[in-house]
Formats: sequence, C-alpha cells, structure tokens
Amino acid sequence: MLLALGVALAACGGQESQTQASPTAGARSNEPIRIGVILSLTGPLAPNSQGNREGLEFFLQQRGNQIAGRPVQLIVEDDQGNPQVGLTKAQKLVESDRVHVLTGVISSSVVLALKGYVTEQKVPLVVMQAATARLTGEDPSPYVTRVIGTFEQSMSALARWVAQNQGRKRIIVMASDYEAGYDADRAVRATAAASGSRVIQSVFIPLGARDFAPYFTQLDPSGDAIVAFFGGADAVTFTTQFKQYGLGNRYPLYAHWALTLDPLLASQGDAALGIYTIQEWSADTNIPENQQFVNAWVSRFGQPPNAWHYLGYTAGMVIEKALQATGGDASPQKLAEALRSVQVNSPSGPIQFDRSGQITPRFFIARVDRVDGRLKNVLVEPIQ
Repeated sequence: MLLALGVALAACGGQESQTQASPTAGARSNEPIRIGVILSLTGPLAPNSQGNREGLEFFLQQRGNQIAGRPVQLIVEDDQGNPQVGLTKAQKLVESDRVHVLTGVISSSVVLALKGYVTEQKVPLVVMQAATARLTGEDPSPYVTRVIGTFEQSMSALARWVAQNQGRKRIIVMASDYEAGYDADRAVRATAAASGSRVIQSVFIPLGARDFAPYFTQLDPSGDAIVAFFGGADAVTFTTQFKQYGLGNRYPLYAHWALTLDPLLASQGDAALGIYTIQEWSADTNIPENQQFVNAWVSRFGQPPNAWHYLGYTAGMVIEKALQATGGDASPQKLAEALRSVQVNSPSGPIQFDRSGQITPRFFIARVDRVDGRLKNVLVEPIQ
C-alpha cells in the first residue's frame, strides 16, 4: 500500500535530489526540509520497511506536507538490509542530497554501521525500528535518537513474564542470525537466569531461510518453552513450519511482537493461534492520541494501522516537535539538540528521550486469538 501524497520523493535507490543546498540551507527559510529515509525495501525485512514508510508518509499527509511552516521533501533509499549498502546510501543522502535529518533504519546491523558516520558528520538520525541495545547503550551518540524500545528492554520483559507468570524453567531461544537475534538471546539469557529459569539452547537461523526443518530437528526435547525472534517474511516461514512439524503441541511459543504483527496473520493462519507476544503499541490502546491516530488511518484506508505504521508515524511526530522547537531551523546541530529534549504525546503515550537518546516504552502481553472471524493480537495484561 503506497500513499498518494504530495510528498516530493526521490526513487528508492535512485537519482539524487535535484535541489542543491547551500551551506546555510538548514536555517529558517522557504527551502524544503529534506528528510533522508533509509529502509530495507528489498529482502526479508521489506514488509517492515514499507509499513514504516507508509506511517511517515501518512503523518506528513495529515500536515499538508509541511513542518514548522516549511515544505518537506522525503528522499528514500533502500539499504537492502546490508550494512555497507546502508552506509553508502547514508553518504549519498548526507553529502550529495544534503539532507537535514535521517530517519528509518530497520536492521540493527545497518544502524550500527551508520552510527559512527552520522556522529562524524553531525547529522541527526531518528531510528524507527532497529532496536539493538548497542546503539544507545555503548558510547551513545548525541546525534542518534530512537522511537522504539531496545531488544534488551522488550525481550527481558518477555523472559521475566515467561519465567515468573508462566512457570517455564527450561527455555529454548530461536532467533534470526544477525545482530537483533543476538541481542534477543542475550536479554532472554540474562533475565531468565535472574528469574529462576534458564536458557538451555539457542538456535540461530539465517535471514531469508526457506526451510526451518534442519533447525527444528536440533531442538532439545527437555525444553518447556520457546522464545522466538523473527520478523517480516521469516516470521511467516517460521510460524507456519513450526505448526507443520507439530512443534506447537510440544513447546509453548512466546515471541517479540514482530512475529505476529497484524499484516502477517493472514499468511500465518491458524499457525499463529495461541502465540503470546510482548507488545509496545496496539490499535486497541484506549488513549486519545491513539484513538485519533487509529480513527484517521481507518478513515483513510479502511483498516487499522499496525506497529510498523505506528513507528513511522511517531518518528514524524518527533521530527516535527523538534523543528517546532527550533522555529523551523533545520541546522543539524540545532535539530540534534532539539530532538534530545522533545516530549511527544504519541499514540502509545508520552515519550521522551534519556541522555542516550533512548525511550522507555510501556509493555504488555498479547495473545493471538480469533475475534469476529479474523485473527488478532488480543491484549492480555500490562507488564513491567
């Protein structure tokens, strides 16, 4: 689903912007605010990226494609889920297109490749979805902020609930074989050990794998639960094959919210029923900001938004609030400072950044059930 917007878009991975910026282009003027968007628009993370893009575009559409009285130009690039490609695209956006701010980024491996570059170039980066704890936990950059919780935050909360509320003592971790999966595994291991449980096995599976059978045959039969981290196309493959191999009858399945995101449920079918997930946002959360967001989305598209849309939309809110604070001055240094101090009433509730550029999200548990004939992540309970 692509939004028909009045946003000036450069083609993904395509031509450079025709607008040449002057050295003082960030100052208050009628020149467009250029936002560089880096997403994994091809590969297994493409569904996530498309949702983030749609959320940001919808936010701008609601504001008439203007922020702080200035027109906005989005320049979108595809990092292909590859750190080196992502760095090359960031260099193009910063040095050729002269963007004022970068946003997007799905892959944790890509965002770690960008961190040093944006810090060196002093260009602010608002991360939508790459959630590795290393980004903000190790030598945080003053130019990086992030609108999603870290995997350490979310998977620790999930592991604690699995151990203490579900009584699981011998956990198997199954995760994608890249930075995000390693983060998830470390968090579950540390929290399980502190909660009277333990991880007895970790199984990592390459991104884009089509056959999970060789990994399923490795599973320790003494395990009493599986905690999983997969997203995008891999989430569908894992979930459907997990059921096909009859593993749902042997191992209760718990996961990060990316596994059963609403757009994936139709492809997963009954294989997703009963899966518990840790969530940061839901279309059913009953607060005014969320109701406004959901109602506007439903009015435009005829169906509720999902978490990918929420993250793109929230990144837009954060960038807007910072530019309002600077009076429309998009100079990178001023914008970076403003981003760190903003407070936003987002669809998930109030958010603000700590000294490392990280938010502290609110978590709750959901379970996939069938409601009125369709699969849905139904809220179960809030957790700490």
